[in-house]
Amino acid sequence: MNAMEKVAWTEVIVAGLAIICVIAAYPWLGDAAAAFFSILAFIAAAAFFVRKRDNEVVTDERDTTIEKKAITRAMFISWMTTVVLLIVLTISFGCRNMDIPSRFIVWLVSGQAALVYLAKGLITLCAYRGARHAAQG
Repeated sequence: MNAMEKVAWTEVIVAGLAIICVIAAYPWLGDAAAAFFSILAFIAAAAFFVRKRDNEVVTDERDTTIEKKAITRAMFISWMTTVVLLIVLTISFGCRNMDIPSRFIVWLVSGQAALVYLAKGLITLCAYRGARHAAQG
């Protein structure tokens, strides 16, 4: 498993954990459960895997290409999800002549951050695992 696969696993595990904690805590904490999205800060620990050691090559062109494609696809998924959810919120609250509560926007933004990292990690892992000759390292 190379360094970028380790980064992807870190993103999947941390984002998945954040989503699970939020869902599990919501019945008891209500909207305060959104604070569990702060678990996403642990994704910064993934930088440990890509630090350069001596003259060792940590990432190459293939890793860069996979990373760019994964970011592009994850952002597309996130933006499309955001747009659809905003349309649904606008229609559902607009039909009742109500304003959208700010707590929905907070949940939407926080959830999208987790979704981006989860999608990016999964797309990256699929790209590495789908290759016939996955890089070893």
